[in-house]
Amino acid sequence: MRYLKRIGLNADPFRTPVAEQEISASEDISEFYNYYYPNETPGQESTTPNWLRTESHHLIYGLPGAGKTTTRLNLELDCRTVLDGTLAVTDLFGQEETEPVTIEDHVLRIVQAAAVDLVIQVIEQVTPEDLPFSPQQLDLLRAQVRLGGVALQRMLHNLTEAISEQSHSIDALHKSRAGLGIFWPRVGRYPVRYIGSSNALKQLLAVIRKPGRADWPIDLSPAAPPGFEALWQSVEAARAWGYQRIFILLDGVDARVREPAQMHRLVAPLIEHLVIFQEKKIYFKMFLPLEIKPLVAEQIERIPGLNSMVRDATIQWNQQTLHQLLIQRFRAAGSQTINSLDVLAGDDLERGLEQPIMELAQGSPRKMLTYVSQLINAHVSHRGDQLKIDRGDWDRMKKFARRLPAEPNQ
Repeated sequence: MRYLKRIGLNADPFRTPVAEQEISASEDISEFYNYYYPNETPGQESTTPNWLRTESHHLIYGLPGAGKTTTRLNLELDCRTVLDGTLAVTDLFGQEETEPVTIEDHVLRIVQAAAVDLVIQVIEQVTPEDLPFSPQQLDLLRAQVRLGGVALQRMLHNLTEAISEQSHSIDALHKSRAGLGIFWPRVGRYPVRYIGSSNALKQLLAVIRKPGRADWPIDLSPAAPPGFEALWQSVEAARAWGYQRIFILLDGVDARVREPAQMHRLVAPLIEHLVIFQEKKIYFKMFLPLEIKPLVAEQIERIPGLNSMVRDATIQWNQQTLHQLLIQRFRAAGSQTINSLDVLAGDDLERGLEQPIMELAQGSPRKMLTYVSQLINAHVSHRGDQLKIDRGDWDRMKKFARRLPAEPNQ
């Protein structure tokens, strides 16, 4: 960290190139999001949150390390902070999902995820002006607490204790820039802003943690296959709390498998039912491995009416956009003067640092950030007292790069 401070940084913007690890390690809730660079390449479909927030199904493709998860997390941030009646639901494939799953399996996972996200986002957005809550709102949200499972129920218990200052977490709560949001990781979510306590929130928690009615009238779609009823209940609950549409942010299809046909089989049941989801204003934002794009396109063509409902884009990087990402990281970490890696290059590096790094990265942000991190590590471990990185540091980094596992190339 001493070397980073010498070059004007107050944080390490290259600590880890993996989005989930980076956001988990961020001490400041804004740190991870400040690193985000909205990659917009002329002549290509955008993958920025503004484009993804339209009422369409979106399929976002990318190779490993291209930034699919970072894009997904920033879309979620946008939905939870720029409020327009959109409920963002995070649907992550688990470690067990390596075999084809049925639509009922998918719906069960989405119902639980929707319950968690609805409860969290209601808590984030509740204000004194929302009082009094209607009996319907409370009944529906209570039912979602049950559907959300034990982890959600335990988190709400901890949250209630914290706001009544009866918890050992109270010191961490007072110190945290996320406020009550420090509890969100317990159910697999991340804070996006500071959440404070209020009488409205205390009243809400006091009611929704009590047992409620098991059923209520719901408008079941005549076309709904068996097993969808619980999801339609989730839609009803979301509407009662002012959400006009639901975005399902699906990610992690390639977490355990890399064979294209097998990855496609994991998502094929959802794609088969996208028309039905759209009838209920449920829109999927799928972050998918590039290798399955032809298989998905072929499936969409076979489903009447679906082609006009789906938009797709591929996350691609060139040297210019990778350079902009690099500079964004330096700026977010505190440096207003570093405009290129080359300012850190010693005299014996005739080509500088940035162009050779870009060539090694082969269009991958993850590779670029990994190489920069290892280059700094190599320098600090041998000549950390010197400001400039030299040929010896570069050669040590190259040895590390040769040991990296191969990834699919563009």
